[in-house]
Amino acid sequence: MKSVEKIEIVFENCDCLTFKIRDFYDFVIENVRPRVNRVGSNCIAKSNIADIYFHIFKGADKSYNEFGQEDWERSKFERIKNGCDITSVVLTYGDGTSEEFYPVWIDKDPNGCTNSCMEARITERGDLKVVITANRENSRLYERYLEDNEDDLDFCEDFFSDEEEEETEEVEKKDPDQAYQENKEILESSIIPLTETERETKAVKDFMAKHYKSCNNPDKYIYEVTGTGLGACTTIKCPVCGKSKDITDEDKF
Repeated sequence: MKSVEKIEIVFENCDCLTFKIRDFYDFVIENVRPRVNRVGSNCIAKSNIADIYFHIFKGADKSYNEFGQEDWERSKFERIKNGCDITSVVLTYGDGTSEEFYPVWIDKDPNGCTNSCMEARITERGDLKVVITANRENSRLYERYLEDNEDDLDFCEDFFSDEEEEETEEVEKKDPDQAYQENKEILESSIIPLTETERETKAVKDFMAKHYKSCNNPDKYIYEVTGTGLGACTTIKCPVCGKSKDITDEDKF
């Protein structure tokens, strides 16, 4: 079993919203089945079609700027509820992999911009509930969508929030030197092919150790290799702070 770390909701106009796991009271994807169809003028692809239901706590309803435009500000719940145009849900797992699921879609209007299979509503408490299914009769998900059992929701939202805060504090308390040492073997194994001498290898290790602590940068660095008449000169750069260092061992020339 793989744990989901975040959930991204993609809309018909290619806009998207990302939510944390603690934002959800309930989340279900079921009746997953494969479909192969034309998805572009020059593409036929296989995708996972599914029935989808989720219930998001009111605390996740933040305002945002659609497509990053300052004059397009709206609430997340308003975007989901009024649009009725979710085209896919992307799950990102703890190991870095992701999986995309597509809800069944039946056009509600001639332009094909809204889905008649999707319903969304704001509960009395202020939460958002969404269901996307073509079969509302005898649908377990649709029954959950209609339920209004809100007795324990305040407790659950506070509990999920407190749990995440405890995990964050635990990470923040870890000493940077200890964290680097724990990941040292993995980090250093990726740089060996990029260095030619022991002096260059040591220079890279020192640079990574320094920026692991100062920039919280575990493994993302930029290498620039410049050819000269004598040989290759190598520079390493931290993309977080922008600082770089020439790690070339001149004795190798």
